[in-house]
Amino acid sequence: MGNSKTIVCPNCGAVSSNLDNCEYCGSILVKIASVLVPSSEDTMSEMKNLGFGKSAYVSPTILEGVEKCISLSERFNITIVMPLFLETNPLLFRMEFSYSPKTSCALKLCFNMQHAWGTSLFSIIERCDISEIFEISQNGNWMYGSVVLDNNARTITQFIQYVVGKLYKQTSDIRIGFLATYFNNYKYLFSKNLDGRPIKFVYNYNEDLETYVDYDHYVEFITLKGGRLNQHSLSYVFPYDKALYDILSADSFMRCILRTTEHYAVDVDILNALDKKAIWSSEESKQKYITRCKEVCSRYYFCKNIFPHAGVQTIENEPKHLPMLGDSCSCGNNVFGFISEDYDPQVYGPIEDYIKKEEDKIRQEAASDVEEIINEMQRRHVVARVGTSKGGCLPVLIPIVIIMGILGYVIF
Repeated sequence: MGNSKTIVCPNCGAVSSNLDNCEYCGSILVKIASVLVPSSEDTMSEMKNLGFGKSAYVSPTILEGVEKCISLSERFNITIVMPLFLETNPLLFRMEFSYSPKTSCALKLCFNMQHAWGTSLFSIIERCDISEIFEISQNGNWMYGSVVLDNNARTITQFIQYVVGKLYKQTSDIRIGFLATYFNNYKYLFSKNLDGRPIKFVYNYNEDLETYVDYDHYVEFITLKGGRLNQHSLSYVFPYDKALYDILSADSFMRCILRTTEHYAVDVDILNALDKKAIWSSEESKQKYITRCKEVCSRYYFCKNIFPHAGVQTIENEPKHLPMLGDSCSCGNNVFGFISEDYDPQVYGPIEDYIKKEEDKIRQEAASDVEEIINEMQRRHVVARVGTSKGGCLPVLIPIVIIMGILGYVIF
C-alpha cells in the first residue's frame, strides 16, 4: 500500500504513515483498519466495534492455541502449524495458523472447491472488504487465501474471530487441532502423552491414532496372510502395489481360487483349508510375487510410499475424514509421528537432527524385517501342480485339500 496518508494505529494509538505495519509498534491492525475503516475519524472506536484492539474480546481457547504455537516454535526454532476447523463443515473449510521464528506469522484459509459449500465460502473472501489483504492461490481442487500477520497473539486471535464471526456468521466454537510441524514432507504432531519418549512414530500405532491400515496389516495383506483368500484379496493388494496385483491376477491357479470364492456354493471346509497357505500354479509365479514383496515390505518403504496415502484417519480433537496428502491442504496430511511437547533441545539436540537419526534407524531395521517376512512367505506359499477343469474350479480344489495335508505333514 502507498504511504500518501496516515492512520491511527488501533493497537498503540500512534499516527502511522506505514499502512502495512505500524511504524511504532509493528501492528498489522493499521493495514486492516486502512481497508475496513479507511476514512474514519475515530479509527480505534470503529475497529473495536469490529472486534479489534487492546480492549476488544479475545477467545481464550484460540488465544491459548496461538500462544502455545508461538512458544513451541521459538523453543524448537522450527515452523509450527495450528489447524482450526469450523464445526459446521470441517471438510470444506478450515484455517491454518503458522508461525516461524525465521519468517513471520501467517493465516491460510483453505477451501475445498469440489463442493458447492466450499466454493460459496471462497466467494465470500473474494467479495469481502478485506479481500485485498489476502493472497489468493490454488493447488489442485483447493483454493487458498493467505495473509501475513504480526506476532501479537491477541491481534491474531481477533483476526481469526473476525473471519469466522463477521465474514462467515458462524457462532459455534472453532475446533483447534493438534499443533504440527513437517520434516521431509512428513507431518509430526505435538503431544504430551508419549510415556517419556522424545518422539514416537505412528506407522505401526493403532491406539490413539486409528488408520485403515498400519504396517502389520499392510504386510498381512500383500503377503496374502491376512485372512481367507477370496475375491477381496485382489482389491486389498491393488492399492498398495500394482506389480503385486498383476502377478496375483495373472497366476492361473490363484485366479481360479479367487473367482471360485465369489460363489458361496463352494464347500466351507475347502475354503477353510485354503486359509493357511497361499497356493500358486507355478514356482515362477510364486517366486516372482515373493521377490516383489521383498522390495516393498520394509518399514521404510511403507513409511515413505504407503503410509502417507493409507487412508482416512481419526485423531482426537480433529474431525474425521481429513483429506489425504494428495488433497494439497497440509492440515490434512497423514501423520508420521508425535513429538513430545516437553522435548528438550538441550538434552536431545535440535529436533531436526534427532528425527533424522530416528528415521535412519528405520532404514537399518528394514533389512531384518524383510528377511523374516520373506522366510515366512517361502514356508507358507506353496505350488500345487494340478489340472484345471472346464467346468470350474471346484474339481481342482478338492484334490488340493489332500495336497495341502501332505505338505503340512512334510513341512511341520
